[in-house]
Amino acid sequence: MGSSQSVSGGNLGIFESVYNSVQIRNRLCALVLVLVGLLMFYPLLAGGEYRSSSDFHAAVEMVGSLIGLAAGVLLIMRFCVMGDRFQLYIGLAFFVNGAEDLAHGVLAFRYTHAWLGLDPGAVQQFIPGTYVTGRILFGVILLLAPFMPVWMGRSGNPRKEAKLIGLIVGLLTIAVTVLAFMLPLPKFVFPDRFISRPVDLISAMIMAVALSLFILRFRKQRELLVWWVTLSIGIHMVGQIHMSFSKDLFDPFFDFAHLCKVAGYVIPLVGFGLYQIDVAKSLGEARDAMRNYAHSVGIAKDHAEQAIVDSNAKGELLAQMSEMAHVGGWEIDLQTMNIRWSEEVFRIHEVELDRQPGIEEAINYYTEEVRPTIRQAVEHAIATGEGFDLQLPMVTAKGRDIWVRVLGRAEKMGERVIRLWGAFQDVTQLKLATLKHEEMLGDLKEAKGMAEEKAVELANQANLLAEAQAMAEAASASKSEFLANMSHEIRTPMTAILGYADLLLDPNTSPEDQRNYIQTVKRNGDHLLTIINDILDLSKIESGKLTVESIDTPLIPVVMDVESMMRVRATERNIDLKIDFEMPLPQTIQSDPVRLRQILMNLVGNAVKFTKKGGVCVRVKLDGEESNFLRIDVIDSGIGLSQDQLMRLFKPFQQADSSTTRRFGGTGLGLIISQRLAHMLGGEIQVTSKEGVGSTFSVIIKVGAIDESELMHDLLDNSTRVAEAPDDGGVNAEEVLLNGRVLLAEDNPVNQKLATRILEKAGLTVETVENGKLAYEMAMTSISGGQAFDVILMDMQMPVMDGYTATRKLRHSGYEGAVIALTAHAMEGDREKCIDAGCDDYATKPFDKQKLLSIIAERLVSVEA
Repeated sequence: MGSSQSVSGGNLGIFESVYNSVQIRNRLCALVLVLVGLLMFYPLLAGGEYRSSSDFHAAVEMVGSLIGLAAGVLLIMRFCVMGDRFQLYIGLAFFVNGAEDLAHGVLAFRYTHAWLGLDPGAVQQFIPGTYVTGRILFGVILLLAPFMPVWMGRSGNPRKEAKLIGLIVGLLTIAVTVLAFMLPLPKFVFPDRFISRPVDLISAMIMAVALSLFILRFRKQRELLVWWVTLSIGIHMVGQIHMSFSKDLFDPFFDFAHLCKVAGYVIPLVGFGLYQIDVAKSLGEARDAMRNYAHSVGIAKDHAEQAIVDSNAKGELLAQMSEMAHVGGWEIDLQTMNIRWSEEVFRIHEVELDRQPGIEEAINYYTEEVRPTIRQAVEHAIATGEGFDLQLPMVTAKGRDIWVRVLGRAEKMGERVIRLWGAFQDVTQLKLATLKHEEMLGDLKEAKGMAEEKAVELANQANLLAEAQAMAEAASASKSEFLANMSHEIRTPMTAILGYADLLLDPNTSPEDQRNYIQTVKRNGDHLLTIINDILDLSKIESGKLTVESIDTPLIPVVMDVESMMRVRATERNIDLKIDFEMPLPQTIQSDPVRLRQILMNLVGNAVKFTKKGGVCVRVKLDGEESNFLRIDVIDSGIGLSQDQLMRLFKPFQQADSSTTRRFGGTGLGLIISQRLAHMLGGEIQVTSKEGVGSTFSVIIKVGAIDESELMHDLLDNSTRVAEAPDDGGVNAEEVLLNGRVLLAEDNPVNQKLATRILEKAGLTVETVENGKLAYEMAMTSISGGQAFDVILMDMQMPVMDGYTATRKLRHSGYEGAVIALTAHAMEGDREKCIDAGCDDYATKPFDKQKLLSIIAERLVSVEA
């Protein structure tokens, strides 16, 4: 029923003589030593003057080609017996190269020319083509050999496949060779170069890659045949390397390369010879064992036959049970090398019952990655007598992927294992269920991990929400505290304004008291306006609508202007205010004088407010040598700040703490506005402070490039400093006397009376209306009556028709008189909005008498002109 299989070495012959790690290492070391030894011939050959003949070269080629053809045929025949496609492609590589070398040798042999009557010169052009195609195809096929068995799957009919693939490779070889004959090939030899034959070096590189692949396969599969082929490839590679140095035909490199080629062909044949010796030895041992065993078999035969008769009845039942459980039996007789399968094993492999596979073919049913596992399990069982139990993937003869359980046991005779046997079961459903279970467990673990991550994410979100809520509550508390503080700050001057206004209504108030009351009302009104301006400035900064200039600014006058305004407040608090200029300083800087003055007013004002004794020093200097930054330090001996207060210092709507507001007043906006303005001027405000000792606020701003020639080294050099503010050409409200007609459009009666009083006192004739519609009608009527108004003061927010619409309507109707916007809209862009509506100028409420009259005077002058 079974078929005897050839062996390759002892009891392990069926598995191609499996080696242990020490044997592998020794084999690889031997391979390296052989190749290195052959390469060492280079210096010996380089200095030689030896030259052989064309006939010797042709003879070597033909002898080597015959050996190569023989090695290729043997490997192909081995594939037909064993079914290992890897051996097929190795055999084809040797066969193709041998055939090309044979053609090469025949064409180069001069007796061939004479025998066939060929012209040696005409034949010479075909000789290089056979050599090149042979070596290149040899290396390429060896490169593909390790991968083709995996790519093409399992071999169903080795003999038929050998014929088909051999025909395909043969036709491809002929086509490539004919193409090499037809194409004008480039020059092969370059004697003047170090590498004389680059084509041979290329083929050597291809063989080097193939050599590395075969070394890896030998380490993994541990097959004897792979070792011999690997050694052959290495010797071929060394020959090609030497060939690449050949500068002329038949020189030492040339002949040594051809001898390496012959040696490379001989190596596989030597391997087969040793293999046959190993087989013969194993067969001799098997025959001796069989003679000793024959007697025992004869004695047991009668008992076995009776046992078979008794078991026939049970066999059918066992077969049915085996089929139901998908369990079969197998055995390997290590003395006869026969393998036997039960019918169920045939069914599992999907192989016909009348065909008994060989042992190598049986192993090849397993997927390639687990073949070493089953080989090692069998090797261990033979060596130790211990069994094995494996679950492995395999592919049936019909290409179906399944899982099987292989149970193996060893039977000994004395100390020697003579038989392996066991069970074989299809466990595909069980394996799939297990994999599904493992997949479900993996999904559950993944879901658990995702749930844990989600829980952590939710916890983080909860923490973020809690932090955001705390920040929102803190911001709300800060703004609530700010609004309460702001209410206090606004109500305080309003109380004074309203209180002293009531006192002014008393007819018994003396003129001196009236003057004092009026000054108090004005001072508190100015303070109230400062608070409003701070709020508007912060709003413009936050919205990005506040702009700064960069113009020539006299430095010392700006600082002295702040000093003159703050000195009165310092004197009232009985403290010193000192200005310290550290020379050299520039006369002018590139900055915004209004915003710089505003920053210094805030810082010096705070320093004066929070200082009870001692004084305040303002130190002005350049920030470092050759710097384009100016540093102004405002140093006080006041209450100082703690670290916690410093952290909250530049936050909107906050002072150092609530007690500061109660003790000293203020909105807490001055510092944040100053810091934002300093940033816009290209710098910043820095603070150092010690609680109870005092503070230093340093404003650092960018002032542009400084010319050395413009630096002042003494205050006497300052030609720009003046005791009084320069005359800007403005009008003195107490001395002005104007002449003209003014139309005042104002809906608020109080503002209407106030403006009328100021204008009439200045000598102007005033007509009033309470909305834009009446202003438009009266202006147009005045033109038609020949008494046009010289100036129209237009409030921009009025009922019925606002000032913007009224002005546009006037301009649309051809009105060319002066229109001045008089409005409480003082935000960024409000002036441009008024000008775009058609106004000639712009004044804000509460209006400054002197400034308002100056604007009117300018318009009256332009009308007269």
